[in-house]
Amino acid sequence: MGKLFVKLWVFILLTSATSFFIQQQIFEWTSKESETAYRNERIRRTFMFVEEALRPYPQAEWPIRFDALAQRMGTPARLVTLDTLLTTGEIDSGTVE
Repeated sequence: MGKLFVKLWVFILLTSATSFFIQQQIFEWTSKESETAYRNERIRRTFMFVEEALRPYPQAEWPIRFDALAQRMGTPARLVTLDTLLTTGEIDSGTVE
C-alpha cells in the first residue's frame, strides 16, 4: 500500500510540475507577443499624433514645435529627416514605404 501511495504521489507531482512548466511557457510566449503588438501600436499612434500636430505649420517651424511637443510629452525624441536616417544607417532602405 505504501509503494502505491508513493507512486501515485510522484505521478501527481510530475504531472503538476509538467503542467506548470507548459502553462508558464505559453504565458510567456503570449505575453511577449501581445507586448510587442502593444508597443508597435503605441509607437504608430505617437507618430500619427506628431504628424497631425505638425501638419498645420510650415515645415521650417517643425523643429521648434517638435521640441516643445516632446518636452510636454516628457519623451526624449529628436526630429530628423528620412534622408538622414538612411545615410546614417539607422534605418534600412528596404523598410521605407
